[in-house]
Order: sequence, then structure tokens, then C-alpha cells
Amino acid sequence: MEPVIIIGIFVAFFGLVIFGIVMSIRAERKRTEALSALAGSLGFEFNAEGFAQGAATFGHLEFFNRGHSRRSKNMLSVNKDGNMVRLFDYRYTTGSGKNQSTHVSSVCTVEIQRELPGITARPEHFFDKIAAAIGWDDIDFEESPEFSKKFCVKSADKEFARKFFNKPMMDLLLRTGNVYLEAGGKALLIHFGKKLKVEDFPKLCATALEFVAAMPQ
Repeated sequence: MEPVIIIGIFVAFFGLVIFGIVMSIRAERKRTEALSALAGSLGFEFNAEGFAQGAATFGHLEFFNRGHSRRSKNMLSVNKDGNMVRLFDYRYTTGSGKNQSTHVSSVCTVEIQRELPGITARPEHFFDKIAAAIGWDDIDFEESPEFSKKFCVKSADKEFARKFFNKPMMDLLLRTGNVYLEAGGKALLIHFGKKLKVEDFPKLCATALEFVAAMPQ
């Protein structure tokens, strides 16, 4: 292949890379502007830089201890009936080099008024069923086979888990669908395992508050 052609290929490739980076930056800027406008329309506060105190407030939650290069941004916050609610984009990286993967989710955290043991519930996957078959810990609920089939529940305190996921909580999880929930300390967290559209942030907030209201006393 002629040197001129090789140089042309490299120039075109790097041009596409730079174009992709520029478009990504523009898209993120537009998202920040849209979320800022949404916050204003809802009466929420907005902080484009995210939640600087997140590690101190939510560092005990398993979700915020995954991977490395963790960062939050585009945070909307409001106090609802004494509970501080925060919605934001959260990013972390797993692996390194060629095996590196970046994960981004739109997350809602709620600071609640009482202390809870650690507990998680997430959609059950094929490998969870294999793990359960060889004795790994997934708490099942005999009163709701459908819930046990669709959600993987884990907690060091199984008695608490069975009280926490009473019928209203299980019904709410089943209605909500592909939701990830974690509670512990004075915090509850939910996300849908993906970066949400701007217009879906109010629904994320409403869903989190539904879970807070449904929690057994």
C-alpha cells in the first residue's frame, strides 16, 4: 500500500476520533443544560459538578464502592418531607487496559430518618440461578414465588430482609420492573442500570419516594 494512502487512512481515523469526542462533549453539555432547566422547573437545586460529599454520606453502600474512577455529575436535589433526595448521573470503571469498561447510571438517593441494615434487591439473571443452585446466598420468599423468581435479594440479616420485603414492597418492585434497590444506614438508593433520558428523571424521583413510603416501619 502506498505511503500516501496509509497516511490518509490514519488522518481519517484520527479525524473520526476527534469528531466523536467533540460530539460527545456537546451532547453532555446539552444534557447538563437540560437537567439544569428541569431542576429549575421542578423547584430543585442543581449542581453540575455532582455530589462532592457522596463518599462520606453514601460510602457504606455497595453500589458506590464498585470499580474505580468514580464520579457523579448533574445533581438535582430537594428536601421532601424531611428526606433529602438527590438525582444524578454516576459513572465508574471496572477493569483496566483493553479489559476496561465504563458503567453509567442515573441514580436516586434518599436520606431517610432511621437506620437500616444493608440490603439489596436487583433483577435476577441466569447466573444467579446457577449460583443459587450451588448454595450461594439469595434470599427467597415462599409467599411470593414470582418475586423470588424475578429478584435476587441479599442481606446479612435475613430476618430483616423478610420483614423489609413485605407484600407492598414486593408488589411495588414487581410493578416497577427492572429496578435496582439498595438500602443501608440512613439511605435508600435506586437506579435502572442505565443512563436515563432527561425527561425520565421525575419518574426516577417519584419511584424512589414510593419505595420510601412503602418501607415497613
